[in-house]
Amino acid sequence: MGKDRDQWLIDGRDLGAPVNWRDFEINAVFSQEDETSPIDENQASLSIESLIWTGPAAEYISNRFKSGLTGGPGAFQGVPVSWVISNETGSFTAFQGYIDFTQNYRERKFKGPRRTQPTEVVTTIVDDFGIDSLIASVNGITMDTIREDFNSSDWTDIPFVIIKKFDFIEFFMMWLSLYVILKSLADARRALDDLFADIPTNPLGLIGWIAKLILTLAYIAFLLAQLIVLVQQIINLLFSKKRIHKGLKLKKLLEVGLTKAGYTFVSPIEELDFYTILPTLPTEKSNFLEELFNKVRVTKEGLPSVNDYGFAFLEVMTLCRNLFNARFAVYNNNGTKEVHLRTKGDQWWFKQSNQSLLEAPDGQNILVDDVGYNLEELKLNRYLKFSDDPLDIWTKEDKQGLTYEVQTRSSPNWDEGGIPLEKGLDFIQIPYALGSRKAFLTDLEEFVLTVVSTAESVINFFGGNLNFSDDIRARMNFLKISSPEISVPKLLYIENGGIPPGHRGKLGAKILQEKYYRSSSFVNASDAEPFNNQYQTFEGIDIQFDLTRFLETRQNSYFITKDGESGKIESFNWKRSEDKATLKARFRFVYDKSLTETTFELKNDDD
Repeated sequence: MGKDRDQWLIDGRDLGAPVNWRDFEINAVFSQEDETSPIDENQASLSIESLIWTGPAAEYISNRFKSGLTGGPGAFQGVPVSWVISNETGSFTAFQGYIDFTQNYRERKFKGPRRTQPTEVVTTIVDDFGIDSLIASVNGITMDTIREDFNSSDWTDIPFVIIKKFDFIEFFMMWLSLYVILKSLADARRALDDLFADIPTNPLGLIGWIAKLILTLAYIAFLLAQLIVLVQQIINLLFSKKRIHKGLKLKKLLEVGLTKAGYTFVSPIEELDFYTILPTLPTEKSNFLEELFNKVRVTKEGLPSVNDYGFAFLEVMTLCRNLFNARFAVYNNNGTKEVHLRTKGDQWWFKQSNQSLLEAPDGQNILVDDVGYNLEELKLNRYLKFSDDPLDIWTKEDKQGLTYEVQTRSSPNWDEGGIPLEKGLDFIQIPYALGSRKAFLTDLEEFVLTVVSTAESVINFFGGNLNFSDDIRARMNFLKISSPEISVPKLLYIENGGIPPGHRGKLGAKILQEKYYRSSSFVNASDAEPFNNQYQTFEGIDIQFDLTRFLETRQNSYFITKDGESGKIESFNWKRSEDKATLKARFRFVYDKSLTETTFELKNDDD
């Protein structure tokens, strides 16, 4: 077989290879400590640092850096770089990325005293299909950036009603007023009957009778008007008018935002099709007429508002990571940059894994004889919590799904002097409030419905045409809020135009723990392998690591050995010239079955 030929292309041009290309090292880091970032821990954060260019390559890179002075891309636009390897079987691109001038770009050995014509430049190249490139691409995207990429059909209708906390005194006064008006109407009707029973025949008496008739009819009209207003007030108190907010499905938001950044979104997480953002109302100038008539404002689009968590697109990605205990990863699908969002426990990671990473050239597994254990990763408590909206009393009244806690402890063995070592809190705060559903009419509402139906009969007897009662019965399965204002954005489960029964069992802290965070448990990660988050850890292991293994491993940190042991890489340092890499990794290894979990769920008072 012929020898490999390495070629480095800058902006598609062969301007010569870096002078140190035979000696460069690639550092790949998989494990990330920052839980507020959506960066993946299954795919490497990868870059090639301190590449030194001379000759035409250095001149081109330097001119490209300064091109912003003459209308060119300038210093804040990356320069495409490809590493192409050719041999007798053909050629392929081993690495495709870009020069990032913001990462330690240096110019050296200038031709003249003005420091404008370097003969040598030092660059860092970032992987174009890597997670770092993804973060850099989306980091500046906000909802204002992508607003024009949506159309009206992208918004999701969220029907809602405003239902205040019941005020007995207010309701009693309305009921008393209703009684007085109905009694007055009954008296006015009898007076009207008496008038028609005694119509005078003389002209003078007839004039007085007509005046009484006009006054009686005016009085009846006044009472009817007051009755209509009062009935409407009662309905508004207990049976708010149906209105429509506009929301946005998480999947659509991710698709549009990532398309803006140049990626295609892929995810098997089914909840993304139903979880819907209801943003807070944007700040607007006060409208005197709207305030006078107490007009309720509604959201006209589903994008998070400027003060909402999620206005920056990177926050949307972080929200999805935390909701589903998931990770984003970038994959090259025949030149298409795909961003995958997959849960931490998705077996897809293992399907993509390298089957023989720790296999030596003689076919035997490399011996690992110095290991540690991942005890520090066990947290005493995992606590999932959705936010409260102080303006919406129902977010506190409807407690189901708001919080869920899992406590992990070892079984006490005091006879042997056991001292508990578990510690730490894994606090997952979801900065969105859950919604409450209008599910049924209470006994009081049923009673009021009867009263309203009676009032309708009276009004319609006098020629009115009201049908409030049917409207009342139709206002089920809507979002229920206690205030027209929203101070915290909501995350809602919307299906078939409304909030379905049992929605808190589909969107809430408990279901997220059981379906997605269970895979992180030290005790109950899965039915088949309950302890598979216990690991032996090792570092400083040198393995044979050629280009093929590099291309496989950079995409996925999971591996399976020849003997069937599964593991995960945390980092590696690859020396291209030696075809070797130094690993820091871990094997799945059960070392403690004494652990137990206890769960605590906040429930409604009537549960």
